[in-house]
Amino acid sequence: MIASVIMHPNHARLWRLPSAVFSIVRMLAFTAGISVGLATSTNAGENPVGPAINGQQASKDTATPASDWTVSVGASVVTGPKYPGSSSRLVIPIPAWEIDYKNRFFSKGLDFAGVYFLNDESWKLGSALSYDITDRRHQADGRLKGLGDVNSTLRAKVFAEHTMSLFTLAVAAAQDIAGNGQGLLLSLDASCAIPFIEPWFFSFGPGITWSNGEYAHTFFGVTRSQSARSGLPAFDADPGLMDVHFNAVVSYSITERWTVSGVLGLARLTGSAADSPITQTKYQETGVISLEYKF
Repeated sequence: MIASVIMHPNHARLWRLPSAVFSIVRMLAFTAGISVGLATSTNAGENPVGPAINGQQASKDTATPASDWTVSVGASVVTGPKYPGSSSRLVIPIPAWEIDYKNRFFSKGLDFAGVYFLNDESWKLGSALSYDITDRRHQADGRLKGLGDVNSTLRAKVFAEHTMSLFTLAVAAAQDIAGNGQGLLLSLDASCAIPFIEPWFFSFGPGITWSNGEYAHTFFGVTRSQSARSGLPAFDADPGLMDVHFNAVVSYSITERWTVSGVLGLARLTGSAADSPITQTKYQETGVISLEYKF
């Protein structure tokens, strides 16, 4: 539902967080280690400034090249439902980061390893490995006893964004590749940027999320055996439109390097997600507040 931090132009999934925190921390350390190592090796391989020419150092006539790296790190506080359809909430801190190399390779929040096939002012086309933190534990609610646990998962994602003036349209498809029953999610989001006077930035817009049958069955279906164990009625969850949502993003540049931002996501479950006996409320709210430092 961004991120730089966790949110992205497509709707973020913040329904379950604790089991993902340590995995995210490990990924952050791993990605940062690679970034620092590559940057160090690049600097070490540079040739020193050549000999003096006419008594002047060549370095005086040579402009310092811009860095190929853009790196921001920080921390976020996230709040959201414990699991899809839950009326209970969690509040938890997680790390935030954004690493970009030559506008081609990136790591941004839960999209921890990605590549742009096209990246300019109008178009962004790419793919990424994304860590989906959505899961469900039977300990989260007495009603879930007998349903079994659903683990967070790794997704392969492809995405496209097109920007025209202040408007952006984004589509994404993300498939579970870890075999945790989370299937395929498709999202479509539109956003409009409001040109506030710097250092403010604000954008907002609606979107929808579609899920396939595997995802719907895992999070919203109840088999006969699960019904017998939990007491919930049996329910066949169908693929289709899962939610309609609205996202708003605001950021403020405190200094040239420090930025504070906030994200609010409001969603209404639809179809099988709304009708499932597992669902306690059709309305799902998520929020993120983050502070980041740009190197």
